[in-house]
Amino acid sequence: MSFDPYSVFDVPQSANFETLRAVYRRLARENHPDIASDKLAATARMAQINRAWAILGDENRRAAFDAELRLQNHEIQRQEVQRQEVLRRETAQREIARAQANRRATTPPQKMTRRAEKSPKNAATSRGAKQKPSTRQKAREASGKMARVHRESKVLSASHDSPRALRLMRKITLASRLFHRDGNAGAAIEVCRAVLLADGRNVPARELLSEIYAAQNRIEVALMMLDQAIQIAPDDRLLRRRREHLELSHSSHQAPLGVPRRSLWQKLRARLLKR
Repeated sequence: MSFDPYSVFDVPQSANFETLRAVYRRLARENHPDIASDKLAATARMAQINRAWAILGDENRRAAFDAELRLQNHEIQRQEVQRQEVLRRETAQREIARAQANRRATTPPQKMTRRAEKSPKNAATSRGAKQKPSTRQKAREASGKMARVHRESKVLSASHDSPRALRLMRKITLASRLFHRDGNAGAAIEVCRAVLLADGRNVPARELLSEIYAAQNRIEVALMMLDQAIQIAPDDRLLRRRREHLELSHSSHQAPLGVPRRSLWQKLRARLLKR
């Protein structure tokens, strides 16, 4: 991503809304063109600050940006894993080639005289001497082949898992766009459910489902989705912060329990009794 609002505000991704609002107000005061000596630079700086606040100050836009940021970080990690695997494989191949060259350099050439070839005893002895190094060589070759197969299987499994995880992240990004941009919550829920069927421990799908259910005022289901995500990723502070924020906002918006309202029939009956 070319524009990072967190870097503009110089805050971590886990910063809460109150912190972001305080930083925005401070930056707006410090960089206002009316008080800055360089008005052109201050105007450009204020444009960056307002653009960052437009993303971070809106809960839905911030959630969509965070999803895109996670997708980008996942792609960078995937490329780094592939690069490390290629380097390890090339290093192992160079070590194998170096070891084979050293063995060829240290093994003396075997010469046989015509007299030794004519002697049956010497011929049997020489065949036995040849057989032992040949067996050892075959064992070494088999061991090296098994090691190469093991390494290549790791590379193949990593290359298969990474595209699979990348496909799932793309589906989650699609679901996020369906919900945040198009307002199609039903389609977004179906995509998230498909992701969970493919990967039952997928955290971003549960996180997005919690946002959708919270928007539908299904707070208990939204909290349950966040609880499941926290169980899978207990070290994710952003998940815990979002759960606390959702629970706090839900408890503050709940209406206090009071006297139940009387129906029209009850009101009429009370008036008749007064007469």
